[in-house]
Amino acid sequence: MQNQTIHSVYIGNLNYNSEEGDILGLFKKFGYIKNIKIMREGKLNKSKGFAFVDMVNLEEAKKAIEALDGKQHGGRTLKASLAKTQDFKEKPKEYGELKPRNPKKELDNLVKKERRQRRNKDFKEIFIKQK
Repeated sequence: MQNQTIHSVYIGNLNYNSEEGDILGLFKKFGYIKNIKIMREGKLNKSKGFAFVDMVNLEEAKKAIEALDGKQHGGRTLKASLAKTQDFKEKPKEYGELKPRNPKKELDNLVKKERRQRRNKDFKEIFIKQK
């Protein structure tokens, strides 16, 4: 099978009760649909009101967008556009790079360290005198 570019169509302002079948009904007359993904809230599985429809042919995706953008469906005005893809590139880690420190916290830690050393020194002196 040859490599096919997938074009994702964003469809927003959906009725919250919309299911994949409803969206399929809207898009199937424009061309081949590879996948439909309705975005949902975590545990409740409640629709967020938007979805992504993956189409193989760019011209068919553009026709669907043209026809559906601004159309009334389920009592709401739909918004349709090509989905914007983001190229996430992981930042290379540079070893030895320290994160910036909080100067106030560093000073507090230094003061605490000095107090601890002084206290330990005092205990040692008391312990030695008792012997």
